Amino acid sequence: MAKPLTSPQPSSSVANFLEPSVGAAALAKVEHVSPPIAATPIVTQLPPARLNVVRLPRRYVLRQFKWPSDTDETLQRLVAVFSEAVGTDLKMTEVLCAIMKGIESALPEIAREAGSMGPMQRPKNDPNNDRRKEEFLTEIAKRFVAGMRAASVLE
Repeated sequence: MAKPLTSPQPSSSVANFLEPSVGAAALAKVEHVSPPIAATPIVTQLPPARLNVVRLPRRYVLRQFKWPSDTDETLQRLVAVFSEAVGTDLKMTEVLCAIMKGIESALPEIAREAGSMGPMQRPKNDPNNDRRKEEFLTEIAKRFVAGMRAASVLE
């Protein structure tokens, strides 16, 4: 059976700062144990290190989507269709990247179809506007599909 506590226990790690051993360890002098690096002729011939480091552009961009569950089910079914067709488990990212390649090749036709839509007002994000939002998205989807149909086959 556990012993009853005789003194109150600290409620956080900050309370340990008051311990004498913790304070002594924090204030102790630090000793360097690694030997200094000897200067060799090669090291002395090198130019001084530049402070401005050239940064490479990011190769990947993280995107997050918030969409209805039926849209997510559609994406999962699409991934399953292509996974079965190629005989391996594909990731959503791979399928979406492939789709974006197809869209990129059809972008002129999609832009032409989108241009014929005219001005539209996006419905507010309100549960009472679900029907208007669905109509809005359906109109965009119609123009997208028409643009994809008008596009030539990707080679």
